[in-house]
Amino acid sequence: MADYTIAEEYELPSKGQIYAIPFDGKVKLRSMTVQEEMKRQNQGKSLNKTLCEIIDDCLLTKLPISCYDLAVPDYEYLLHKLRVVTYGVDYKMIVGCPHCGTQQTIKANLDELAVKTVNLEEYKALLSFTLPVCKREIKLRIPSCRLQDTIQDKVEEFNEQIINSGSDFKGDMSPVFTLETMIESVDGAKMSYIELQQLVKRMSAADYNYIIQKMEKVNTAFGLDKKIDLKCNKCGGKFSTFFRFTTEFFRPSID
Repeated sequence: MADYTIAEEYELPSKGQIYAIPFDGKVKLRSMTVQEEMKRQNQGKSLNKTLCEIIDDCLLTKLPISCYDLAVPDYEYLLHKLRVVTYGVDYKMIVGCPHCGTQQTIKANLDELAVKTVNLEEYKALLSFTLPVCKREIKLRIPSCRLQDTIQDKVEEFNEQIINSGSDFKGDMSPVFTLETMIESVDGAKMSYIELQQLVKRMSAADYNYIIQKMEKVNTAFGLDKKIDLKCNKCGGKFSTFFRFTTEFFRPSID
């Protein structure tokens, strides 16, 4: 039977060097088939997990870890490349020109998104640091889709428990669940679930803010630059916007 899939070679922005067991970041990725599209439309799982499973299926170079455990910037890079190798580089976006105010559909080229590769030493420095107030040494986990889903699951489970118990608790537990999920060790040692939650709840707002900003820097230390440079079809003015995930990503309209 003929194989109509297309395969392209890429290199992860991390080059595979940030993980506990480093690996070669060069991969070969094939285009999706109807079988993967059927899996994508299955709403029984989290979207992140489903897309990671699809990427794993389409990777002809098998990685030592699942895409679900890759750093988020590596995952986003592979997701964009999966779209490119399956549907092409053209991505229609409805944008408003800041010069003439015209709303229009513009084709962006996904292959023109800049890619920043990791600086390993700088990245490690972002993951391990001393808090400014309590002076505790914190080491963060590498953010992944699995950890993002874990945080979301904890929030949903807690909210459901609050509703079922009839409690009038009005607080948002997302900050607590985020930190207790993302902190790997404190002062070089792993804490129990109870110890870590108590530490987080008693943490100063300044220390909390410091960790959150470190996490933001971790997520943008390498990977795709989502800024897209465009030219207005009407006035010719140049402007920039940011990539937005729409139905055009996996169901591009045809002319």
